Amino acid sequence: RPNIPDGWQWMHWVGFHSYSFRNAVYNEFEGRMILKDLSIHPPVTADYSGNLVLANFEFADEDLAVNCMIMAGMVFVYRLVAAIWQHFFHTGLKRAGRASAG
Repeated sequence: RPNIPDGWQWMHWVGFHSYSFRNAVYNEFEGRMILKDLSIHPPVTADYSGNLVLANFEFADEDLAVNCMIMAGMVFVYRLVAAIWQHFFHTGLKRAGRASAG
């Protein structure tokens, strides 16, 4: 987040992808041991802990349940906003069209 310009930091908090990415990375690396393997590209030259990856991304203290609740809340809020928008703009336009046709 420190690399995000100040005017765009709000996008990090309202973006669904922020929470889903954090959960995916945490789920993949938490408690995992990555073993040395020189036959792959790029080669892994030493054993290291997945928790080190989480620490580098600053995801070491993630709470999967909280992130899931935030995403569920986002779905609810976005659906509510869409329903309100539809009620006032889409439905209102249909009513106005009927009134002028009749």
